[in-house]
Amino acid sequence: MNRMTVVEILLSLRQQLLKAHAENDEDELIKLQTVLDRLQIIAEQIDDPKAIGLLDDMLYAVNHLIMQVDFKGLPAIPTPEAIRQLEDR
Repeated sequence: MNRMTVVEILLSLRQQLLKAHAENDEDELIKLQTVLDRLQIIAEQIDDPKAIGLLDDMLYAVNHLIMQVDFKGLPAIPTPEAIRQLEDR
């Protein structure tokens, strides 16, 4: 049986974030902001500092992309390698 991992979910959300930005899709960025916010709440509840840090970065990025401040938003998006480090616990 295959199961989704947190890493796979965050990598997918990262791709969706980049796609929404490339397509200038503000509605999708707002949806992603909501999803990332909910995931951050869960990470805080289970006290996962690595996930909290990544989600902080992703939320910072999406908030700035919504405001069209690309020079702050784009560099804040975690790299796939940074996301994959969640597996190294």
